Amino acid sequence: MKKIVSIMLISILVLFSLAACGSSQESAEELCSKCDEYARDWAPVAEEIWNSTSHRDTHTQYYRDTEEGKKEFGGCTGNCANCGSHK
Repeated sequence: MKKIVSIMLISILVLFSLAACGSSQESAEELCSKCDEYARDWAPVAEEIWNSTSHRDTHTQYYRDTEEGKKEFGGCTGNCANCGSHK
Protein backbone atom coordinates (compact mmCIF):
# COMPACT_ATOMS: atom_id res chain seq x y z
CA MET A 1 0.00 0.00 0.00
CA LYS A 2 2.74 2.43 0.94
CA LYS A 3 4.44 2.01 -2.44
CA ILE A 4 1.26 2.68 -4.40
CA VAL A 5 0.33 5.69 -2.28
CA SER A 6 3.90 7.01 -2.55
CA ILE A 7 3.87 6.66 -6.33
CA MET A 8 0.51 8.41 -6.51
CA LEU A 9 1.73 11.23 -4.27
CA ILE A 10 4.87 11.72 -6.33
CA SER A 11 2.80 11.86 -9.52
CA ILE A 12 0.49 14.45 -8.01
CA LEU A 13 3.41 16.50 -6.73
CA VAL A 14 4.99 16.52 -10.18
CA LEU A 15 1.72 17.69 -11.72
CA PHE A 16 1.33 20.42 -9.11
CA SER A 17 4.93 21.47 -9.67
CA LEU A 18 4.43 21.71 -13.42
CA ALA A 19 1.23 23.68 -12.96
CA ALA A 20 2.92 26.06 -10.54
CA CYS A 21 5.87 26.87 -12.82
CA GLY A 22 4.34 30.10 -14.04
CA SER A 23 2.67 31.08 -10.77
CA SER A 24 3.88 31.86 -7.28
CA GLN A 25 6.13 29.29 -5.66
CA GLU A 26 4.64 26.98 -3.05
CA SER A 27 6.58 25.24 -0.35
CA ALA A 28 6.93 21.46 -0.36
CA GLU A 29 4.69 21.31 2.71
CA GLU A 30 1.95 23.24 0.89
CA LEU A 31 2.16 20.95 -2.13
CA CYS A 32 2.17 17.79 -0.01
CA SER A 33 -0.79 18.96 2.06
CA LYS A 34 -2.86 19.16 -1.13
CA CYS A 35 -2.40 15.40 -1.53
CA ASP A 36 -3.36 14.36 2.00
CA GLU A 37 -7.09 13.98 1.38
CA TYR A 38 -6.52 12.23 -1.96
CA ALA A 39 -4.09 9.78 -0.35
CA ARG A 40 -6.51 9.11 2.51
CA ASP A 41 -9.31 8.39 0.02
CA TRP A 42 -7.15 5.99 -1.98
CA ALA A 43 -5.55 4.22 1.01
CA PRO A 44 -8.19 1.43 1.26
CA VAL A 45 -7.96 0.73 -2.49
CA ALA A 46 -4.17 0.73 -2.40
CA GLU A 47 -4.19 -1.62 0.60
CA GLU A 48 -6.57 -4.00 -1.19
CA ILE A 49 -4.41 -4.02 -4.32
CA TRP A 50 -1.22 -4.52 -2.30
CA ASN A 51 -2.71 -7.41 -0.31
CA SER A 52 -4.22 -9.11 -3.36
CA THR A 53 -0.92 -9.42 -5.21
CA SER A 54 2.21 -11.39 -4.41
CA HIS A 55 5.49 -9.63 -3.78
CA ARG A 56 8.99 -10.94 -4.02
CA ASP A 57 11.07 -11.18 -0.90
CA THR A 58 12.95 -7.91 -0.57
CA HIS A 59 15.55 -9.37 1.77
CA THR A 60 19.00 -8.79 0.33
CA GLN A 61 21.16 -11.87 0.40
CA TYR A 62 24.85 -11.38 -0.15
CA TYR A 63 26.88 -14.01 -1.97
CA ARG A 64 29.01 -14.59 1.10
CA ASP A 65 25.84 -15.66 2.97
CA THR A 66 24.85 -18.30 0.39
CA GLU A 67 26.00 -21.91 0.70
CA GLU A 68 28.45 -21.39 -2.17
CA GLY A 69 29.79 -18.20 -0.63
CA LYS A 70 30.22 -19.80 2.77
CA LYS A 71 32.29 -22.54 1.16
CA GLU A 72 34.37 -20.02 -0.79
CA PHE A 73 34.93 -17.69 2.13
CA GLY A 74 35.15 -20.41 4.76
CA GLY A 75 32.16 -19.04 6.62
CA CYS A 76 33.78 -15.60 6.89
CA THR A 77 31.29 -12.76 7.18
CA GLY A 78 33.89 -10.13 6.41
CA ASN A 79 33.47 -8.59 9.85
CA CYS A 80 37.08 -8.55 10.97
CA ALA A 81 36.21 -6.95 14.28
CA ASN A 82 34.74 -10.30 15.34
CA CYS A 83 37.47 -12.67 14.15
CA GLY A 84 40.53 -10.60 13.31
CA SER A 85 41.70 -13.08 10.63
CA HIS A 86 42.09 -10.41 7.93
CA LYS A 87 44.10 -7.81 9.83
